[in-house]
Amino acid sequence: MIKNELDLNGEDFNEIKIENVGKVFLSKGNRNSIILEKNSEDRNVDFLIVDGIAFIKTLHSVEENKRDNYNLYITFKSEDISINILNVGSFQTKDKVNFKTIKLKAINCGQINLSVVSQSLFFDLQNVFSLKISGDTDTLTLQKNNVMLSNLRKFIVKNDSGNFY
Repeated sequence: MIKNELDLNGEDFNEIKIENVGKVFLSKGNRNSIILEKNSEDRNVDFLIVDGIAFIKTLHSVEENKRDNYNLYITFKSEDISINILNVGSFQTKDKVNFKTIKLKAINCGQINLSVVSQSLFFDLQNVFSLKISGDTDTLTLQKNNVMLSNLRKFIVKNDSGNFY
């Protein structure tokens, strides 16, 4: 696999929109970065940052998708992040991430596996096969449609009336 850090041209982002990627790994850091990992040198990826939003879309046919594998490693420095994913194999954290606010919209995702500490989580999920969340948050807003398997067992949501498991 070949890893390349995408050139941000000095622009910051706190929102990202991703389409047609195998795996997406989320982390927190002291600077924004996006690393693309792929099987070949071919550049079949559209990448653009406009008004603080990073757009990443792999461009390939169904036949190419079967043999090419695209993975993204995204590091956010912002405390408030927004992520939109479409047609993604998996979205996950490597380690526990700490953000003030996480907004995630996912359509057609194989698996979501997150370990988070946050003040607010907003999830809008459609056609997700597996959802696993661990960690804790003060508030959770979960809108889901056609989520097959969910596991929030080690996840604590705090509010005025106490803790919920």
